[in-house]
Amino acid sequence: MNKVRIITKVERTLCNNLNGLLRVGINTLKLPKGIQWDEVVCREHASLSTTEKVDDKVPVFSSTLKFYTCQDLQDHKNYAYRLRLADGSHLLLGTERRPFPVMNVQDSLPEKPSDNSWTEITITWSSLCPPAQIVG
Repeated sequence: MNKVRIITKVERTLCNNLNGLLRVGINTLKLPKGIQWDEVVCREHASLSTTEKVDDKVPVFSSTLKFYTCQDLQDHKNYAYRLRLADGSHLLLGTERRPFPVMNVQDSLPEKPSDNSWTEITITWSSLCPPAQIVG
């Protein structure tokens, strides 16, 4: 069975809101109740790529989330990102512990009014586990 792996929604919360997160497998986790998520308005669709490399016999996963937005997201706080996929499942990028996801912002002023004036956001996160599916 093929899965549709398209990101339809990006949300974020402060990393310290994830205290009590329970990892139930390398690829799955349960979130604590009552987390307040803030939706990030994105131009369709965000992209996520994850690579795995072995460093000193330890697998390290590096994930990169890219999207375009018209929101000002720079407030220099540590955020984790919940990604909703087209099939209704959710992935979590980040945890309550270091290393936290790092946001890079590329803001450009177009030459022509018809050119893209959205802000490009790139979130990078490295961890010993890949982005996990949220269950329960």
